Amino acid sequence: MRISRCVVYPELRGLGLAAILANAAVKFAKERWHVGGLRPSFIEIIAEMLRYWPFVEKAGFIKVGETEGNVSRAPKAMEYLLQRRADKRGYPQGGGGIMAMHRMHAEKLAAIQKARDMTIDEVINLLKCSSQKLSRRNWVSLHDIHRPRKPVYMLGLTESAKLHLKQHAPTSRKAKRGSERCGALASISGLKITASVAPQNTARCREIQEAFGIVTDKLKTELTHGFSAEFTAGEIILVNGASGTGKSIFLRAIEYILRGKKNKLPKGVSVRGRSTKTAKVIRLTKPPQNQSPIELLGHLSPQDAMKVLAQAGLAEADLFVRPAYSLSDGQNYRLSLAIALSKNPDIILIDEFCEPLDEYTTAIICRKLRKMTRKNKCVAVVATADARHVKDELKQDRTLLLLAGGRHKWLSP
Repeated sequence: MRISRCVVYPELRGLGLAAILANAAVKFAKERWHVGGLRPSFIEIIAEMLRYWPFVEKAGFIKVGETEGNVSRAPKAMEYLLQRRADKRGYPQGGGGIMAMHRMHAEKLAAIQKARDMTIDEVINLLKCSSQKLSRRNWVSLHDIHRPRKPVYMLGLTESAKLHLKQHAPTSRKAKRGSERCGALASISGLKITASVAPQNTARCREIQEAFGIVTDKLKTELTHGFSAEFTAGEIILVNGASGTGKSIFLRAIEYILRGKKNKLPKGVSVRGRSTKTAKVIRLTKPPQNQSPIELLGHLSPQDAMKVLAQAGLAEADLFVRPAYSLSDGQNYRLSLAIALSKNPDIILIDEFCEPLDEYTTAIICRKLRKMTRKNKCVAVVATADARHVKDELKQDRTLLLLAGGRHKWLSP
């Protein structure tokens, strides 16, 4: 039995629905599927996306190999059919669906050959070209004639079928990103954050200062004092607090200390504190909007880039090549997460976590962040003014509450 197609609406990807559908297909095959009373022994799924996002593994499927494809055979087959057409001998008939498809492709090539006044050799040479070397016009015209190799996953529906796959399916070792990390990645002690700003020197401001006795040339606010913490691989820390308690500046201060004071602080902010060692810290930022996701991950191979995008919940192929400005807010947020985690940080900092997103996208982002943090063995520190919209899905390990006057306290998750 073969699963022909499994599609989840793009905005709902990341909730685990595809694995649920695969599990449902397996249950149906075991309990109800038959042909003339004969039960299937195996169920398989073939899809190019499984190369980058093997969601069916959650349902117990095992990769057994790849299809043969026709990249090397297509030019020979098309040359033979076009030559028969040119000699007025006609195409071979019969042969089922494969031959019907070959005849259709040959007619398409014949139309291209006629429209561009090409010889058979010239059009076949186009077919032999790497897709990377073809013009967009030729690539669009010829791409459906090629059938590249695709991953094949199978699951045994009987005990003997399971044993057969276990004995004969190839095994592979997967490199684990961040697997060298464990325990405390870094720590901060004695963190003190102070913000100061000069009041505006206008008559109206001077009137207010005199009325309330604010006689100073600097307005100083202590945002945090005496903060100390260890950051442990694989954990999520939620920073909560009302507006004005300094959550955004707190994240910038963490970055400042853990990066060895290499980043700039906001104007008027001073930070004191110590760290046991420097760490690779990445702040989540909105991606450049005129580039596509696959280009924004240009530091990775296309295959690795697609894997990271799929892990972040962007698993729709056309989203990989569209400029970021054409993506929704939720898709841009997932793209930001993919870019940040692709740089293999020790610690990722996210301000205003999921605040502009709907509840479904928020749930997806929380689950993806939790899964990727555990897998990469990094630390995620996320800040929000209202934790109610994320706490059920985020399942953070610790919650830090920032209070007025520079105070703070740790809460249970």
